Amino acid sequence: MQHKFIIISILLILALVSSGCEDASQNGQASKSSSIASTDAQLGGESEHGDDHDEGEGKSVEMSPKAADELGIVVSEIQRAQIARSLDLPAEIRFDADRIANVSPNIGGIIATLYASEADEVSRGDTLALIKSRELAALKADWQTAETRKKLALKTLTREEQLFADGITAESDLQSAQAEYEAAKAESAAAENELHAAGISHASLERIPSA
Repeated sequence: MQHKFIIISILLILALVSSGCEDASQNGQASKSSSIASTDAQLGGESEHGDDHDEGEGKSVEMSPKAADELGIVVSEIQRAQIARSLDLPAEIRFDADRIANVSPNIGGIIATLYASEADEVSRGDTLALIKSRELAALKADWQTAETRKKLALKTLTREEQLFADGITAESDLQSAQAEYEAAKAESAAAENELHAAGISHASLERIPSA
């Protein structure tokens, strides 16, 4: 009997403890819910205040033309235009090195007259300058001397051939005249080649005696 009373007492104590824990849990949940509601209310107030502040910022400010002029505010329509900008830089103008041709004469001399200068447009065969050359004069003199000797040698050879045919002169004289003519002819040809190398054409050679 005593054991049953002890068991009943323990069960009553456990029931009381369990009831106290449930009440404490309900009180904690209620406190937590009230705290959350209070926080939501605060946030809602701040959100509404922020919305009012944003609406205030979005409003336009009207200003009279006189006030805008005093503040230096200028209003104009947008127009399409080019931005003018210039730079002052040191520079040097030169000819394109890939398109420059150095023109030099075939013989040395002094430029007496210049017919074209830099940047002038010229064509093939145009006269660029008139050159006075002692070298060219010497070549012409050598060619004229060689031509004269060749002509004289040809006359001598013709005469010796006629004399040899008539039996008046010896064969050795004829051979000597032939050798002289061949030498004069070779000398004339060499002088003529020198003139051609200097740029003198055959037509110019024909005009040299009368120049």
